[in-house]
Amino acid sequence: MKKMDNRVKEILCNSVIHIDIGKRRSAGDEDLYEKNLRAFVNDHDYGSIVSALQNSNFYLAERYSQRLKIKSYNLGMVRLAKYCDTLCVAMQSGRGAPDYTEEMKDVTTLYGMMKECVGRAFLETSARTEKARPKN
Repeated sequence: MKKMDNRVKEILCNSVIHIDIGKRRSAGDEDLYEKNLRAFVNDHDYGSIVSALQNSNFYLAERYSQRLKIKSYNLGMVRLAKYCDTLCVAMQSGRGAPDYTEEMKDVTTLYGMMKECVGRAFLETSARTEKARPKN
């Protein structure tokens, strides 16, 4: 099993992503954790929440919020998971309806930060790896 690049770890830790939690939730398999982090950059759950809210489908919005919450926690994005949970609770209680502006503002801000951070972490290391490869 290869070890996650130190630069990746530094970027993720600086963004308050708890690598220790993510690795534990991946049964200690660092390769699996890295694969799941990379997949997060192409995640569609957030967009599905926004779309469901625009269509006033609160049941579906809550479902996607739950999915994003679980995925976030499993990746060590604890704050994002907590904001998703707050959004779920608001939807269950009807507090913040019909658009859940405050809850969505928090989720949107942190989701954007996490997505950008993960993308940057792996983009930088990919670029360095490409430069280090010998050219034929």
